[in-house]
Order: sequence, then structure tokens, then C-alpha cells
Amino acid sequence: MKARIAASLYGFAGLCGIVLIVPAFQYMAIGASQSGFLDYVSLATSDWANLAGSWKLLLMSLAESVPIVGSVLVLSALFVLVYSIKKLVRDINIINTYRHATV
Repeated sequence: MKARIAASLYGFAGLCGIVLIVPAFQYMAIGASQSGFLDYVSLATSDWANLAGSWKLLLMSLAESVPIVGSVLVLSALFVLVYSIKKLVRDINIINTYRHATV
């Protein structure tokens, strides 16, 4: 019974993680476009001749423009999703093992 309740809670947490990933990605994308991060990435991938001379400056600019809050939100949502799926699978295995052992 305890495993069923835990499985339900982890299933709900996994569902919340799935739902929260979409707005977190949107927030990160908006932050990346507003900070100029995408412009620096585009520059780094398109203009190799200028990159060779000023790669340190470009890396520092990339590091300064990373959308930290959006990245943390996305990583948090992914962590909640993966952790809850791991625990959900474990609890489902416990439920199935108990069910087969009592029959």
C-alpha cells in the first residue's frame, strides 16, 4: 500500500516535470535571445577567421550572456522528471513483485 501511494506521488511529480519543461524552455529561449547569447553562438559558428584571433573574448562574451535563470529552471524540471520516473519505476517493480509473491 505504501508503494502504491509513493508511486502515485512520483507519477504526479513526473507529470508536473513534463508540464514545467515547456515554459522553462520558453523562458530560457527568451532570455537567450534578449541577452545576445544566440548572436554570439551564431558568430562562433559562422565566422571562423575572426574567431581564431579573438576566441578568448568571444568565450567571455558567451559566458556573460548565458541565461542562468532559464538554464537552472530547465535543469530543475529535467531533474524532477528523471528522478520521479526512476522512483516510479522502482515502486512499480515493488508493487509487481509483491503482487506475484502473494499469489
